[in-house]
Amino acid sequence: MRQFVQSFKDLLFPPMCISCRQCLVDAKKSGVDLLCHTCCRSLLEDVTGRCRVCGYPRPLVPDSAATVGMPVDSVWTESLNCPECEEVGFGFERIYLVGSYQGRLQELLLQAKASTSGYVGFTLGQLLAGRLVNSDVDQIVAVPMHWRRRLMRNQSPATMIARGLSYKTGIPLNLRMLLARRLTKKQGMLSPRQRIRNVERAFRVRGSRLHTAKHILLVDDVMTTGATLAEISRALQDYGVDQISVAVVCRAGFSVPGLGSES
Repeated sequence: MRQFVQSFKDLLFPPMCISCRQCLVDAKKSGVDLLCHTCCRSLLEDVTGRCRVCGYPRPLVPDSAATVGMPVDSVWTESLNCPECEEVGFGFERIYLVGSYQGRLQELLLQAKASTSGYVGFTLGQLLAGRLVNSDVDQIVAVPMHWRRRLMRNQSPATMIARGLSYKTGIPLNLRMLLARRLTKKQGMLSPRQRIRNVERAFRVRGSRLHTAKHILLVDDVMTTGATLAEISRALQDYGVDQISVAVVCRAGFSVPGLGSES
């Protein structure tokens, strides 16, 4: 009966794609509830030319015999170290992301931050779930929001993204494991060094060490310097978590050749 009522409602008020605002007729094809197949394909950026740990774009150069007969711009040299990872030391082992913080993806993420319903963030979480193919993650956690900030914003974008990701992958979501110990300044207004100091010892892991998951996926909306994700990763490591990966909708903080400037 419930399915019949929903089908009738969809007939009278067809759902719209949150990106192109067109009538959504191929949601099953896209695998994402409120994004059409065309928008899903356009939003999912090719991330093969990025550092698998932090998502930073690395220069493509030929590397000895491995590149024979292959285009120069299609091959990584494994001998190159990522400048971001060398400078920061994030504490997590892998990043999953949809794309760069620009264009339509940036607009959708800003919608997710401004929305009080959370459906945009949930949808972006479903889109992000497509990156976790053959992953051995056994628990998802979201970057926590301080209770005072939650009162002002009503919902946390990171939490809604994590909910959508968990819904799509079936990986359990734990929203009680992390706690924001104090209200921090907004990271977007700070320099890289100030961001690190701003989040230092700002988060706490709670719960029993005996039930800690072996591989945790830490979810946030966007990664710029990675200060918040690195700080929480260190707290999780101190708590006894063996392996930490992160998942974000967008990676910001650099310029991608041919794609414009990042904020």
